Amino acid sequence: MIAYKNNPDNNIVELVTDDDSPETGSVNIAEQIEADMEQHGQLRILHEVRSPYGTDPSTFWKDARFALAHDKGFSHIALVTDAAWLKKMATSTGSTLSAEVRVFTRSKVEEARIWLKNAP
Repeated sequence: MIAYKNNPDNNIVELVTDDDSPETGSVNIAEQIEADMEQHGQLRILHEVRSPYGTDPSTFWKDARFALAHDKGFSHIALVTDAAWLKKMATSTGSTLSAEVRVFTRSKVEEARIWLKNAP
């Protein structure tokens, strides 16, 4: 499941992927991100993957395709995960985006938030 959290006062959006995350209900994550882009312009994304093995690879590729299609809509992306394969994939996919992409371990989630908050 994916939980979505935005702050109407800034352009930082947090996504949490976890088997234990609550249902997002009728909220379509892609539509919500697009609405936030409309309101704030470029977004800064923190995506925390809490599952110890990451997420289903097909989900990762779907997310990557969405990011590529909306490339100009993101200025910074922080991926927070301990899944080694996701770190490698994010590093390679991130090199194709105009957004600055950084990968943080789950123990550094607060560091990721600070990085996004202070990003130019």
